[in-house]
Amino acid sequence: GGVGPADDDTNYTVLALKMMERCGRDFTPEDVMEAWLRWMPYLSACTAERVAYRNGAMGLLPPDTATYYNPFREWIGAQIRTDFYGYVNPGDPRAAAEMAFRDASVSHTKNGIYGAMFAAACVSAAVVCTEAEDVVLQGTAVIPRNCRLRRDIDLVREWRDAGLSPTDVMDRIHEMYPPDRDAGWVYTNPNTMIVTMALLYGGGDFAKSLCLAVEACFDTDCNGATVGSVMGMLCGRGGIGEEWTEPFRNGFRTDIAGFETAHPGDLARRTLALIKR
Repeated sequence: GGVGPADDDTNYTVLALKMMERCGRDFTPEDVMEAWLRWMPYLSACTAERVAYRNGAMGLLPPDTATYYNPFREWIGAQIRTDFYGYVNPGDPRAAAEMAFRDASVSHTKNGIYGAMFAAACVSAAVVCTEAEDVVLQGTAVIPRNCRLRRDIDLVREWRDAGLSPTDVMDRIHEMYPPDRDAGWVYTNPNTMIVTMALLYGGGDFAKSLCLAVEACFDTDCNGATVGSVMGMLCGRGGIGEEWTEPFRNGFRTDIAGFETAHPGDLARRTLALIKR
C-alpha cells in the first residue's frame, strides 16, 4: 500500500523534470518531442498527445506535430502537463508561461496552449501570493487579452463578483459548454473555467478547492490535479492534510522510463537543483 497508480497528470510532470535535467532551461519543442519518443510509451499518451506522438514518430517536427490530422489540439492535454514549469520558476509566472508555451506547441494550438500557460503561471504565482484571487489574476495576465480563454476566465470572476454560488457557476459552465456536445468534456475552456472557479471559491483551503474542482464534472482528475498543484504551492506542506498524502507515502508509479516508482522527496530535491542552475 501507499503507492499511487500511474496517471498522465503525473507522467508529464516527471517527464518534464527528466527532460529539463538533460536539456536545461533553454529546451526546445523538439527536445520535448524527443523526450516523449525516448521515455514515454505511445499508449500512455491520449488525444492530442497521442496524435502528436504519432506525427513525431513519422518524422514531423513541432509545430507541425500539433496540427497534422489533430482534431484535439484545443483540448485539455497541454494544460495538465505544464505544472513543472511553475515549480522551476517560483514567483516568475511569465517565465513559467514561456516554458509552457514551448512544451504545449508540440501538440496544441490557440486556447490549448493558453490553458497550459495559465496553469503554469498560476503554479508559479502561488509560491509568492497569499490569496488565490491574486494567483488567478497573475495566471490570466500571461495569456492574450482577446482570446476566448481570457474571456471565459473573466466571466467566472464576474459571476463570483455578482454573488453567484459555486453551484450556479458550475451550471453556467455546463450551459455554455455542454459536455456531451461539440468539443465535449475535455475541451480546454470549460475545464479552465472550473479550475478558476475552484480557486476563487475555495477560500484558500486545499481540500475545499480540490473538491469543488472535482464536483464540477468535466475532466475531473485533470482539474483536481491542477487545482491541487496550485493550492499545494499556495498552502505549503502544512496546509495539506495527511488524508491527501497518505496514499502516496511510498511514492507513485509512472510510465516514464527510469521512474517506474517516483518518490516526492526525490522529485523535490531534483526540482530544487534545477531552480538553482
